[in-house]
Amino acid sequence: MASETTWLVMLRDVSKTVRVKGKKRLAACMVLEMESGDMLAVQVGSNEDEALSATLEGAATGPAGPHRPRLPDRILFGPEIAVKVANRIRELGEHLELGNPDLLETPAIPDAEDIFDSFIGHMSGRAQPREFASSDEWRMLYGLARGFHDAEPWQRWADNVDLRLELVIGRSKSTFAAVIIGNEGIQRGLVMYPGSESPPGLREWKEGMKVPMPDGTLIFHLDPRKQPPQEFLGKADRYGWPRDAEFVPVFLSMVADGPEDVGREEVLRLALGISAVVELDDRGPVVADRSASVSRRLQLPGGTTATFEIKQRPPEQPEPGALKFRMHQVGLDLVPRGSPVSMGSMPVGELAELRKRAKIHRPAPAPPPAGMQTVPLIAIHPRRASGEAIASRIANDDPFGVSLVEDGGKTLAILACAEGAHALMEIPSDAAALALFQLRMQSAVGFHVLVVADEETTRTTGTIYGMFECVTPVEPPTRMASASRRAPKSKKRGRRR
Repeated sequence: MASETTWLVMLRDVSKTVRVKGKKRLAACMVLEMESGDMLAVQVGSNEDEALSATLEGAATGPAGPHRPRLPDRILFGPEIAVKVANRIRELGEHLELGNPDLLETPAIPDAEDIFDSFIGHMSGRAQPREFASSDEWRMLYGLARGFHDAEPWQRWADNVDLRLELVIGRSKSTFAAVIIGNEGIQRGLVMYPGSESPPGLREWKEGMKVPMPDGTLIFHLDPRKQPPQEFLGKADRYGWPRDAEFVPVFLSMVADGPEDVGREEVLRLALGISAVVELDDRGPVVADRSASVSRRLQLPGGTTATFEIKQRPPEQPEPGALKFRMHQVGLDLVPRGSPVSMGSMPVGELAELRKRAKIHRPAPAPPPAGMQTVPLIAIHPRRASGEAIASRIANDDPFGVSLVEDGGKTLAILACAEGAHALMEIPSDAAALALFQLRMQSAVGFHVLVVADEETTRTTGTIYGMFECVTPVEPPTRMASASRRAPKSKKRGRRR
């Protein structure tokens, strides 16, 4: 008994993806033989009817595959093109001697649609991979990308923080320098550069310059739904991405000739990289212990075992015996204008609760002194939209602690960090709050806490975006200019102006 033959017809408008001079509209059509997997014909036309007719004729008379044409016993097509395809087949059936095949609607077949994606990507100028990922592997990648989207790690990680990724997939090992993008509010996602170091020139990049993208760079962007080509939107819809989501994932690999659609190897590496970043972000950017890594073992679709290890790249260290000074100009842009900054204290017993509630917690290099009852506290109260970004920036700058600098009749509270210095607040030098803060700092031997939290934060409400335990040598405020001291006034709260 002769085996049956099934054709699958796929038809798309590709006007926004494929460009041909003088053509405003373009459509592409592909016919696959389901039993063999052969692509029988593919054509691009000025409209859907033209592309469909040319492709059906090619499949019936001279297929692109290695076999001679076999007339179909059934022809499958998606419900969105059912009427158009059925009418065209009936019109051309006698001319093409198609006989009387069964015409059947079918849901999208992901593996076949991926082949069509590859053809359209090739037509638009993107290189194509040697091996396609399976539908299960794509579904895994989109699920992990959804977790990245929901976690919003770009709120806590700036793009000047290098992350080192060690990936093992089966027997294949690879190393990437990863950067989370989106903290500046431009484009969210993850970039994975091959090797253990970011490419030369990346940190010096300025607008208008070419972005360094060495061969093998893997890119994951979350783009507004209107931006990506239709094939990216269709793939996201097929593999479970919410159709009402504002942003849609785009995955690319960079090669010498430009962007390439990702294949199986890149899909698995991106899946591991995204999974690693989400897990690291769940711990928080704990700059105090950059050497601590996060690792995990995963079972990939098909049974392959994979592992990842991720950690923050440690700061550059001077060569042994070298003396290296680092100087930072005090910045005024950490605390948004109009955001209150409080100077006060809290009972030492509340430290444990604050640590649990803080989204980012940086422990002190040394524990609080024994017998301490009251903890000196400075609290930044930003608008909620900027709370995570401010806490992330402080964590990335690696804070040492708050220092007081007297300038005339005013005193500045300055947060000194390994990577910068930030003015937090300015209060009169004779303010009661300042005098109390200094006394408490002396009693606590320099131990104090900086928090970034909602202004209405209490024991049960409000968000604590960051908590940083610090130790600063206790000394009288540095005087920038002589000033007479007057009697202390009442408690004072500063505000950025």
